[in-house]
Amino acid sequence: MSYWLNLLTESLVAAVVEGFALAAVAFYVWYRQRRALRQGKLEDAVLVSYNQIVEVDGAPQLAFRTPLSGSMRELFLNEGLIKEIKRAASDTSDQDPLVRLRDPKLHAMMQRGMVNFCNQLNISGQVAALSGQPFIEREHLLVLTYEPGAVTKMFRILLIQRELFAELDRVGDELTFSMPYHRDRLVALKAIRKELQLDESREWSSRVLASFMVAAPQNVSPNSAA
Repeated sequence: MSYWLNLLTESLVAAVVEGFALAAVAFYVWYRQRRALRQGKLEDAVLVSYNQIVEVDGAPQLAFRTPLSGSMRELFLNEGLIKEIKRAASDTSDQDPLVRLRDPKLHAMMQRGMVNFCNQLNISGQVAALSGQPFIEREHLLVLTYEPGAVTKMFRILLIQRELFAELDRVGDELTFSMPYHRDRLVALKAIRKELQLDESREWSSRVLASFMVAAPQNVSPNSAA
């Protein structure tokens, strides 16, 4: 009888301790989320931001497109990798918001997560390629940033083409912005441009920016097909 009583007591104690532990973890997660919210941060959200220059009322304007959004867990899957990314994000600044992981292997894992997630943009192009239809591919650059936003500070994957830098040089001070805080993106683009120049002399395994091919179906007119 005493054996079963001791076993029951131990089980109850273990259940209570486990319950307290789970409650403590849940409270800690809730507290961190509330604290981040008060500080204007969304540390578990990731936006894919495509940047381009468009003409608006005859003036060049820096335009933003957000074709994809997700969570850190959707992109990077591994909790250890997510912790490393957030730790690296704490080292960024408003003048240099690029997220760099010190371990090249972990940085490469982060890049693969971004590329795999952004491959959702390639569905129509991949269907064309797999079915033998004409398609085109254009290289883009991917980089994870932790930069200030209009209201919140959050992770963003910037998706850009190299040609954007030449366009920025061409328009110069004529560049306009639909919202005042959009001007902040120029700081991130400047940091990317500098990193791109450094990447040119690095091995592929050590590059900060990730190369990403965007595929799209190519329409062929009847005249050109003939």
